[in-house]
Amino acid sequence: MKITLALLLAGSVIVLMAWTTPLAASSKSVQEEEKHEESEHEHGEDHEMLEKQMKILKKATRRLKKKFRKKSTQAADVLKDIKRCQGALFLAKDIYPGELKGKKNASNRVVYSSIMIDCLVASLKAEKSALAGDLKQTAIAFKTMLAAQKKGHDKFRDEDD
Repeated sequence: MKITLALLLAGSVIVLMAWTTPLAASSKSVQEEEKHEESEHEHGEDHEMLEKQMKILKKATRRLKKKFRKKSTQAADVLKDIKRCQGALFLAKDIYPGELKGKKNASNRVVYSSIMIDCLVASLKAEKSALAGDLKQTAIAFKTMLAAQKKGHDKFRDEDD
């Protein structure tokens, strides 16, 4: 009787181990997959947000370039687009492109953020000049913003963009 009970108990343990081991392994792999999907999802959201802000910035800078070419443009005419640039830059400055994420890219993230801040500072100077009614200084600050933007694109933009 003791032998039968011991064999029955041993068999139950073996069956239980055989049944739970794959569950534990599959549970772990499901958790890993979920983390990977969350990471991809977060990266996707970051990428989408960055792209959205860059499109807003691109449209605003194009409008500003056209306005600065017109002789009839007044400083007040450019304020709306300057503020659009500022909003896009402010939201985008802390969203790092995927290739800049991770510990090994910390120094590049500093450079990226610095360039974004340079663009933002130049846009603030453009706004200040526009508010003062000085279209010439507004245009100079805008050109400074474009130069910083070009510097960032030269350093971080993919070849295929």
